[in-house]
Amino acid sequence: MATALRKLLQNDGGPQVFVERALQALEGAALQTIDEFGAREICNTLHIMAKTRYRPWDPALVPKLEERAVALAGTLNAQGVANTLWACATMGLEPGAGMMRVLEGRAEALVAGTFKAQGVANTLWAYATLGRAPGAGLMKMLEERAKALAGILGSQQMVFCKC
Repeated sequence: MATALRKLLQNDGGPQVFVERALQALEGAALQTIDEFGAREICNTLHIMAKTRYRPWDPALVPKLEERAVALAGTLNAQGVANTLWACATMGLEPGAGMMRVLEGRAEALVAGTFKAQGVANTLWAYATLGRAPGAGLMKMLEERAKALAGILGSQQMVFCKC
């Protein structure tokens, strides 16, 4: 879904009528097979929709993607959590309380060791854009991870400068 959507949305020269029909068909197929989507497919689909500012033809698509994201939250990796939060904020999608709870819980479980700098930044940006504050536990972990990454980046920069 995400790959096909990306190809269609990045179409530069194809007839627009063909692209619109293909997008509608793709949405229909996605809704019929949504239970087969894994965490990566959900994250990638939301990400490309946000990146291209795509608004689905079928209003049921985004809620179904959100439902599936909640069901798969325990399998999301750090990038998936950050990208899903970023996508929601970029699309102006107000995630339900259930989705925010599971994404925040998963972020807390992953942030200490696996979030990269971009993930920390995207997560904080998404919360700010959504007008929410991370829970105290997640905020503390994000701050600690940012400090740890700053130390790593500083060391790498020093090594680079010595060369």
